[in-house]
Order: sequence, then C-alpha cells, then structure tokens
Amino acid sequence: MAAQVMRTPAAAPPSMVTSGKLEVSERTSGPSVDLSACVDVEMEEELRRSPGSMRLWWYYIQATTKRMEMRQNADLKDAFMEFLCQLHERALRELPRCYKIWHNYLKLRESWVADLCVTDPACDVVEACYARAVCMLGKMPRIWEEYIEHLTRRLKITATRHVIYEALRSLPITQHYRVWALAMKMIRELNVPVRTGGELFRSYLMLEPAHAETYVAYLEGEEQWDEAARLLMKLVNDPDFVSMEGKSNHQLWLELCDMVTTHGPSIKSVDVDAVVRSAIGKFSDQTGRLWNSLADYYVQLGNFGKIEFTLVMQRFAPPNFQARDVYEEALESISTVRDFSLVFEAYQKFLENLVTVYSEMEEENEEGEDTAGSTADLLVEVLAKLIDRRLDLQSQVKLRQNPNKVSEWISRAKLFKDDPLTVIKTFAEGVKTVDPYQADGKLSRLWIEFANYYINTGKDIANARAVYEKAVKV
Repeated sequence: MAAQVMRTPAAAPPSMVTSGKLEVSERTSGPSVDLSACVDVEMEEELRRSPGSMRLWWYYIQATTKRMEMRQNADLKDAFMEFLCQLHERALRELPRCYKIWHNYLKLRESWVADLCVTDPACDVVEACYARAVCMLGKMPRIWEEYIEHLTRRLKITATRHVIYEALRSLPITQHYRVWALAMKMIRELNVPVRTGGELFRSYLMLEPAHAETYVAYLEGEEQWDEAARLLMKLVNDPDFVSMEGKSNHQLWLELCDMVTTHGPSIKSVDVDAVVRSAIGKFSDQTGRLWNSLADYYVQLGNFGKIEFTLVMQRFAPPNFQARDVYEEALESISTVRDFSLVFEAYQKFLENLVTVYSEMEEENEEGEDTAGSTADLLVEVLAKLIDRRLDLQSQVKLRQNPNKVSEWISRAKLFKDDPLTVIKTFAEGVKTVDPYQADGKLSRLWIEFANYYINTGKDIANARAVYEKAVKV
C-alpha cells in the first residue's frame, strides 16, 4: 500500500474535479489553482471501496504531505495545501470523531496562516475549524488547549474567555488545571480588562483556593486596592490557610496593614482603623511602625488631629481631626523605647510639616492671614510642648515595660523637681505600684528617697515619719 501511495498520481477522477479545477480557500488569493496534479487515482479507488478506513485516509494524507514538501514552486505548494485541506475534510466526513485526523488538520490550518496578520479572514477559517473540532472531541483537552492558544494569539479576549468556560464545562474536573494554566497565562500576557481578569480569577479560586495570593498580586498590579485588601483580610483570618509563597500569618498581617494604610482613600470595604489596631494588639514587635502607619492613613484622608492642650484650647479650637489623636494614643500605649522613638520622631515631623504648611498659607493668603497665623502659632506651641514632654513620655514607656524598676521611679520623680505636688504623686504611685517580691532594685531605696524628699525640701518631719512607718509595714 505504501508503494501505491508514493506513486506519481494520474489525472483526478470526476468526483474530485469540477470543470478540471478546484476552488482554493481564503488563504490563497488570485485565480483558481489546478489540483489535478495532487490526486492519487489508486488511493482514490481504494478509498471509494473502503471510505471508513482510517488507515487509508492517514496514508493518503501523509503521502500527499511528503509530496508537497518536495515541491519548490510556491503556487504548486499552495495547490497541495488546498488539496490537503480538502482531503482532511473528506476524511472527517467519514470519520468525524477521529482525533488523529482532526489534530493533524488543525495543525495544517495553523501552519497555513502562521505568517498572516491575526485579523486576516483566513484566521477565522481556522477558528471555525477549532469550533467544529471541539464539538466532535469535547473530551480531548489538547484540542481545547490549542483552541484557546489560537484565540489568545489573535488577542480575542472575550472569545477566549467563552471558550475557557466551554472547556471547563466539557472536560472532567481532573483536567481543569490545564485550561486554567492557559487562562492565567492570558491574564498575564494580554491587556485583559480588570473585570474579565477578576471574573476568571474568582472562578479559578473555586478550584484552587490556595492560589489566593496570586489573585491578590494581580489586584495590586491593577491597583484594585479595595478588593485586594478584602481578600487579604479574609486570608489572615482563615486559620486553615497556608501560604504557597511561604509567608507566615505575621507577614500577611503586616502586608495587609501596609496596603490599607498606604492606599487608604481607595479602601472602602475594610475598616482600616480596626485592622491596624487589631494588628497592634497581636504583634508587639511592630507596634511603633503600625501606629505610624495608622497616623499616616489619617493624614492621607486630610484628618490631621485634634489639638486639645489646655494651654492652647483657650485660644483656638480646630476641627475634630484624628491623625494627632493616633500619635497621642500611641505614645500612651507603646511599651518599648524603640517604638517610642519611632512614634515620637514621626509625630514631631508631622507637627513640623503642619507648621510649615500653615506658615506658607499665611504668606500666600492675605484674606486668611489672621486665621492661618493663629493656627501656625498654635501648632508651634503644640510642637514646643511635645518636645518638653519627651522625657516624661519616655519615662512612662520605660515604666510600662517594667513597672517594678525602682531606679526608673526615682528618675521619674526627679523630672518634676520644680513641681513638688507631682513629685509626691510620683513617689506615692511608685511605692504603691512596685511589687516587693518582684522589685527590680532595692525597694527600700524608693521609700528612703520618698521620705528624704519631705525632709530636704520642706523640713516636713511628720510626713517623712509617716512614709517610714508605712515602709516598715511592707
């Protein structure tokens, strides 16, 4: 049979010829090409006797392909290519579910349009062939993959999405990963609209929920911060979630906090304040950084902060802002010197920037000169008072870190040497707070310093004696 296949063909039988010529498909332009030289009469006779023989059709196709490859003339090659397409079509009419012939036919069609623009009508013919192929071979994943790849090359995003869903409906779920790999590739390589990409990703996560971080990264790249924050918050609150990128829950929390505070104005579906405060309660090693991030969030919203010092409230009452409140709350709650330094420096810089802004407003806006000037002066006083409070605030931080440290209570009392009432309150609070069994240093030293303060400052022997009497009962 092989010898018969390779014989030089004779004239085409009447069944293959119409007026001596066959029409050429969309790939060829110009006049019709004579296909009679492509016909193998003996093979045609064999196929007439056994039209359902896949072996005969395959031999005929392979033999014609080899003869075409040996031709040098471009027009003759086009004639052979057209004849091969017709030969495949004839074979598929007899064997409509033959994967081998379908696959070879699609590859042939693909090669014929490989050098054409993706908008050429000849590419529509290939697309139509794929559509027919998947109707007959809907359970063959390779056909679906090549169909999707063809549409992707043609940049037909909507058509590709529809074919992806058709493939998912047709193929068993164990083969869906092959389709989703191509869908993800399309999203990465093409300028897919966010709505389409999001729809595909959400469907993908129903099959592979572990790939949620990939979706988060996609949303970040598309600047869809609200959706990204919502999904990331869901991940950090899922105790069963395991990061495919090896990130810990701690890292995911910090990533979420950075996202919601950096892009605060875009976040609508997540309570940014609650998220950051929750993280502050969970991760003591990042307290200072998180407080600063929360304050920056309110600064982005233009919510600079309430200024409610007694000294300045008598003169001016600005709107109810929140950024400054966050800094104040942070200074009252952090418990390490490192975090204190981070927050204090950020707070000081924040106030300095406000002073600069209002000073410039005073210079530029003559009509609002009095108001801007009053605000600038007010902020200068607030900044000065903050700097004066630094040692006091730092002392509070140290005592929150270790309330049983005797030397720190004594040092704190010395900070208020010009305010006797505050010194006495500090000593009283110290001797009441320090646990005798957990004291860091000699507790007796704190009692002695307390009594000596009465003696050295006011010669108040009675109160000094009272202090000693309480001390011996501890």
